[in-house]
Amino acid sequence: MEIGKLLDDQKAVLDSRRQEFEMELEQMRRSLDEELEGKKAEIEQLQVDISQKEEKLAKREAALEKMEERVKVKDKDLEARLRAVKENEK
Repeated sequence: MEIGKLLDDQKAVLDSRRQEFEMELEQMRRSLDEELEGKKAEIEQLQVDISQKEEKLAKREAALEKMEERVKVKDKDLEARLRAVKENEK
């Protein structure tokens, strides 16, 4: 009878420890899930930010290309004027 009671007591202690362990494990899982959700939200926000910056850069690039074309046209015009002035000087 004594051995049976000791075995029952040990089983109760082990069951209690197992439940504590499972509760800790569950808390750790929830904590990790929350952390991962936070990281996911951060990554999604970074993707939005990057997308917006890419759009801005594309617009700037297009504006610079237009400006480059206008400068080329002005440069050609100035070269033509310079040639005309040199022709008139001769």
